[in-house]
Amino acid sequence: YLSDFIRTTTEAGLSFLGDMRSFIRNFRILPPEVQKAAATGVISYLEVEQICDYLQNRSFRRALLCREGFVPDFAKIRPTLPELFVSTDFHKGPTEQDKLFQPIETFIGPKGQRFGLPPGVHCEVMLKITEEAPQQIQIAKLLEGMAAQSTTTTESPREQATSFIIEGISQGFMNVSLSPIEGLARALTNAPLVHPFVKYQAKNADLISNPRLQMVPLEQAARTILQICDGTRTRSEIKGKLSQSGAKYSTDAENVFEYLRRNGLLMEG
Repeated sequence: YLSDFIRTTTEAGLSFLGDMRSFIRNFRILPPEVQKAAATGVISYLEVEQICDYLQNRSFRRALLCREGFVPDFAKIRPTLPELFVSTDFHKGPTEQDKLFQPIETFIGPKGQRFGLPPGVHCEVMLKITEEAPQQIQIAKLLEGMAAQSTTTTESPREQATSFIIEGISQGFMNVSLSPIEGLARALTNAPLVHPFVKYQAKNADLISNPRLQMVPLEQAARTILQICDGTRTRSEIKGKLSQSGAKYSTDAENVFEYLRRNGLLMEG
């Protein structure tokens, strides 16, 4: 399939533009000889992406294609970027140390993918976005105060932050919209509340849409919890209901609550 895909797209004069699903490009998973071939231009960017698809079991059909030679000009969106709202599906992981014992903040995606950032503008941007998640934050607000920071590069902190946000959008670990979606829970409350439409979906399916129109897979424990959450029962009472059902769940209930919150399925009370 891989060779057929490459041949067909090449014959049609198409090349790789992006991926329809959020992911972090991880060329480190490629064999050394493939990394070298990609760096020297022996193989095309499209081929590199499809090999990554194969190694990560991503669906080839989700690749976005464009006419060969087209270069997306992300610089054109810079003037309007502050007006948009940004969010992320990633959450903050543990603080780690690099080989020089410098702190590294880790960020973990919905499928376990992760990356680390040292202290600096990029790290501050991700920390601010994850603090608000799953709510969105206006980029203008995100950029406030950046200009006052010192920097050792030719780019100002505000320019660095803007470039990083554009990179996050293009690579899929940040999501943007024209207007915010209100009411998503930023933190777990004692009496979680679920939107009626989310509850209806969870009753009938194990793959549902959240208010941001993203598909969220649900285990049985999550589906059961969503049916019980009405804003009047505490988390302890809900866990008691789970125990009374006699069902055996492989996932701790508190982890399920946090999973539901991160994916935008719980509302602010």
